[in-house]
Order: sequence, then C-alpha cells, then structure tokens
Amino acid sequence: MWLPDDTEAALDWLAREDELCGGCSQPKSESMDPANSESYEAVPVTCFACAARDAEKRHAQEIRGSGEMGSGAFDGIYLTVSKKGD
Repeated sequence: MWLPDDTEAALDWLAREDELCGGCSQPKSESMDPANSESYEAVPVTCFACAARDAEKRHAQEIRGSGEMGSGAFDGIYLTVSKKGD
C-alpha cells in the first residue's frame, strides 16, 4: 500500500530522473543549454570488466567463424564477469 508521502517521493524521484540525460546523466537543463556548449569535455575511461567480456566475445566469434566447433557453438551464450579470485 502506498501512502501519500510514498507516492510524492516516487514522483519526485521520477522527475529528477527525467531531468537527467540518458547518455551522460548530466542535468538536461544545463547540458542541453546552448550557453554551455563549451562547458563539457569527454574523457575516455576503460571498464576492464567489460574489456575482458568483449575480448572473450571476440574470441568466441573467431572460433565460431573458423568452423572449428560448428556454426552454432556459441548460440545463446551469456558471458558473466567476475573479479579474479572471487
């Protein structure tokens, strides 16, 4: 059961989320304002967990492409990522 305060809090949260850009999570009112066109810079960073997953995916595609394990060898594969030693 939602109390009025719960509903209000949920609507406030939704409004805050709607104000954020889906690509960079910056407030739309600031980041999409032409006056701020020179206010941002992009800095590349690497997620090493995603890099490991992507490398394994490429490896699987290479093996599949070679026909070594059959054309459907990796159909439906889902790669999980965990920290080594965990």
